[in-house]
Amino acid sequence: MSRLPAVLDTLGSWAAISPDARVKAEQVQLVQANLTIALLGAWISGLIVTATLWRFAPRDFALLWLAWLTLACLLGRVWALGWRLAMPADAAPAASAGRLTGVMGIVGALWGWWAWQTLATAGDRLLSEQVLIVALSASGMSAGGMAFTSAFFPAAMAFLFGLLLPTGLAAMRVQGEVAQNLAQGAFTLLFVMLFFARTISLRLRSGIELQFKNVQLLVQLAEESRQSNLAREQAEEANRAKTHFLAAASHDLRQPLHAMGLFVEALARSPLSKDQSHVLTHLRSASSSASEMLNTLLDYSRLEAGAVSPKPKPFSLQNLLAELEREFGIQADAKDLFYRSRETTLAAFADPTLVDLVLRNLISNALRYTRQGGLLVACRPRGNKVAVQIWDTGLGIAPDEQEAVFKEFHQLGNPERDRQKGLGLGLAIVQRLCEAMGAQVNLRSVLGKGSMFELVLPLHRGVLMGDDLAQAQPVRDWTGLRVMVIDDEAPVRQGMQSLLAAWGCECGSFESAQEALAYVANAPNEKLPQVLLSDYRLRHDLTGAQAIADLRAAMQMRGITAKLPAIIITGDTAPERIREAQRTDALLLHKPVSAASLAKCLTQALA
Repeated sequence: MSRLPAVLDTLGSWAAISPDARVKAEQVQLVQANLTIALLGAWISGLIVTATLWRFAPRDFALLWLAWLTLACLLGRVWALGWRLAMPADAAPAASAGRLTGVMGIVGALWGWWAWQTLATAGDRLLSEQVLIVALSASGMSAGGMAFTSAFFPAAMAFLFGLLLPTGLAAMRVQGEVAQNLAQGAFTLLFVMLFFARTISLRLRSGIELQFKNVQLLVQLAEESRQSNLAREQAEEANRAKTHFLAAASHDLRQPLHAMGLFVEALARSPLSKDQSHVLTHLRSASSSASEMLNTLLDYSRLEAGAVSPKPKPFSLQNLLAELEREFGIQADAKDLFYRSRETTLAAFADPTLVDLVLRNLISNALRYTRQGGLLVACRPRGNKVAVQIWDTGLGIAPDEQEAVFKEFHQLGNPERDRQKGLGLGLAIVQRLCEAMGAQVNLRSVLGKGSMFELVLPLHRGVLMGDDLAQAQPVRDWTGLRVMVIDDEAPVRQGMQSLLAAWGCECGSFESAQEALAYVANAPNEKLPQVLLSDYRLRHDLTGAQAIADLRAAMQMRGITAKLPAIIITGDTAPERIREAQRTDALLLHKPVSAASLAKCLTQALA
């Protein structure tokens, strides 16, 4: 008994029956789909042969056989499929496999009985003619039955054995060469038909199994795609949340830092004792560090917002390197490091502002991780490219860390997150900026010996008509310049008023746009503002852009046709806010604003 399952599996495999119930159901269903027309064809064929042999076979047998065939076709149709003419949609093909095999076996046996009886009752005179009719009928019915039932081999086997085995045995009983030939033909035909039926059944079974595998793969792919889309949506949502958090955090911190910076600059212009000057120096350093970190967050937020739009043009690399050496050379001296930049005549075709930002991040990063030795900045031509290289003698980067350093908030040797070492965004910003410009950044490093970062830019070989980075902003005397300040933060207004007063400006500060509009409507022309500084977020849900538009319209009503120069100062780094502010024709500054940045922007606005 323990071997019975194995024997059944072997028999099922030989009979081309799939162990998968779904495949077996599909095989049965292929046969059932045409069962009605097949049984009708078998019955019509029965009418034809009955009429053909009417004069040869006993008539009582012919009528009895036709009645049995009719009953078998009708009851077989009902037994296998039910009373409906079409196959019911809720039919269970796998459950009716046995009934289908039984129906086909009964129909085949009836045709085998007909051949047996026809040959058994044949006389010598009519034998050859009857043998020919039986041979043609048997071969035609076996071919049709095999083609119809081969999708499910057990049904084909039942029909073929029921038809051809009695035919061959009956022919063997009859004397004569013709009958013996029929016997041999019947057995040969049985073997050939069984072989072809099994081959077709196996191929159909393989096709059905492949179909189910494909369906399963499609379901898996659909599920994987759904999971992938869900993961991508979650990642995008997390990314948006991170961007909004950075924007909100930097905005909330910029307000007090901006006010503090203004007060520090105003305080620096006051008479101070030696101790007070010393404290002021430390205060400036702390304020500068905080501003640097927030500016880093702003740069990253702008990149996340897609608000960085490169404006490439040809520019001299020497002017840029000289400017960087003047600034970072002082920092290198303070750390007892050397800073050298090799002179170059090469020019690049890129956005000089973004290139400046990339190099500042790379140089600042190199200084941060260099304890002794120093830095070398040099340019090398490479075909139609130019490589700006920053060499340092710093700590170096291990090979397994060289990709990770370009990830957000990743820092080497700073597990305690010392903010004096930055936020870990510098190289991430470099990577994003290079992607925005279509440039390339490379890294070569040896742990313990130093690193070389390389910025690869398009090389410009033509004549330079001018270089914005080399053009210094002219120094202006702003004595008597009328400046209007709108900000809802009292410390910011007071700090801005102190700084502008130290520059000799006449500053009027207002808490809201409505107060500023009321002043413009009533003040004499000689007291109207010549430049406007407005915060972006104002009271009563107004923006700096709206306030600028309203004040310009009010100035025009007063007969002032020249457009009022305006600067928007904001601590909001949300992507949509950045894009909205950039669409105005006012200049844009981000808090905290240094005195140098404000002076430069004022000069640009009044030019």
